[in-house]
Amino acid sequence: MGGGYHSRSPEELRKFLEENRKQSSGGKFSRVRLIFILNLVLVVLVIGMVAKTMNPGAFTVQSSSPKLKIGSITLYVKSSREGKESFPTFFLFMKNEDNSKEARFPDISWNFKILLSNKDGINCVDTIWNVPQKTLYPGKIEFARFRLNDDAIDLLPPDCKTKPSENFLERIFRRAHSPSGLKLELIVSHKEGQKFLSIENP
Repeated sequence: MGGGYHSRSPEELRKFLEENRKQSSGGKFSRVRLIFILNLVLVVLVIGMVAKTMNPGAFTVQSSSPKLKIGSITLYVKSSREGKESFPTFFLFMKNEDNSKEARFPDISWNFKILLSNKDGINCVDTIWNVPQKTLYPGKIEFARFRLNDDAIDLLPPDCKTKPSENFLERIFRRAHSPSGLKLELIVSHKEGQKFLSIENP
């Protein structure tokens, strides 16, 4: 026999109809709630995309050093903080200002050393940066990347790390990242002497 109501009692009929109504309204409520949540997520994603377009610095922090010119080569350092990483990544940019001939930089006579200290002046990182030699074409820019490995980062004290990234909503509505309190010094050594490139709050 098919499903449905099978009873001779009016009271049971009333209860049967009441239960059906509750089940129907409950399903409708769940669908409405699901649609509302999906719409809310969509709105947040749209706001996030607009905010990232209008204010990319809220999602990626980039700090840059002053530029240093050595012969026909201009050098500068940038740091980048992204995602959930607790330590910045550094980039050394090298531009060949000579518009007539290419250059090879750096050669073996150049040395690069990274010093990173915290706000109390405590030395966090003191290491050699083995910058690979690049062919710099006239007017073109090349770069080298430096980042500590994860094991070395884990061993650093909290004051030598950047603050954990905020959640998605906080990054959308905050205008800029808070200062890290760190200071980077890149020592560029050559037979003619030393030069320095520095970044505050990388």
